[in-house]
Amino acid sequence: MPKGIKERKEKPPAMLSCLARIKSIMAYTKDSMLPAYHLYADFCQETTLHGMKHSVQPRVHCCESWWSAFPAITACFIQRIDPEKARVIIETYWNVSEESDPDKYDYYQGFLELIADVSFRTNLQNFWKYQNDNTVKDMDLMELASKIHPSNILKVMVSRSTGEKLHWTPVMTEVGMCVSFNSLYAKFQHIQKDDVREKQSLQQFHYLTGQCYIRVHSLRKSVRYFIHSPYEIPTAISNPTGEVTPGEELVIDYKEVEIQASEELRQLRPDQRRCRYSDEWISDSIRVILIESVA
Repeated sequence: MPKGIKERKEKPPAMLSCLARIKSIMAYTKDSMLPAYHLYADFCQETTLHGMKHSVQPRVHCCESWWSAFPAITACFIQRIDPEKARVIIETYWNVSEESDPDKYDYYQGFLELIADVSFRTNLQNFWKYQNDNTVKDMDLMELASKIHPSNILKVMVSRSTGEKLHWTPVMTEVGMCVSFNSLYAKFQHIQKDDVREKQSLQQFHYLTGQCYIRVHSLRKSVRYFIHSPYEIPTAISNPTGEVTPGEELVIDYKEVEIQASEELRQLRPDQRRCRYSDEWISDSIRVILIESVA
């Protein structure tokens, strides 16, 4: 045999026969278990037992299926106007100071407070007293609310840190200007158009992890919190989860509940199923941005 050429050895016939027999047994076992698996898969797709559906999801890793999104937090300061910022705005926009004209100063101070605390639920009707005042006509109220809002002093810490920088998004809600964390739809309420941020992924937790938490620190301001789904936004009829004043601590424990609807539900009209899917359109120009209850 020439040097450098390796001799190819043939596998013994007995070994080939053994491998063929093993493959044949494995194929037969797989085929025989297929009906039982289909029965199990059908059960998992229809059952209300939590987590069973995920075990038969196609193209999803079995571990990945158990990750769920943290709730979103919308925080609204009880005092939503910074007195020093308001003073600068009044002197800049209307050339009025507290010393030169106390009555006028209080008048514009009330206007700014009304903008900062505007709410469909409580005080929207109070704008009537300014409707004929040309000094406040054609003003960008959103910009004013942003300029007089207190600086965000809320610090957030999560149990599962990915190294991603966490931030609060300033939003204008039906209950006034607030800041939102872990909300997918905060981009629709975002009031600072020039504040371009990278898309932040939703915070998640694993179903089997015992330590899952979000801790929010507010040391110097009283805050009203709305805890809601990351796929929804707080509205004027939303009840706040709780209020926290400086020195207080609010601890809330949540239990995850999975609700599943049949695929056939989408075939019904919205007035029949009494809800809308997030990718549905209310009209040709208005798209649903949250699961909306139909009265």
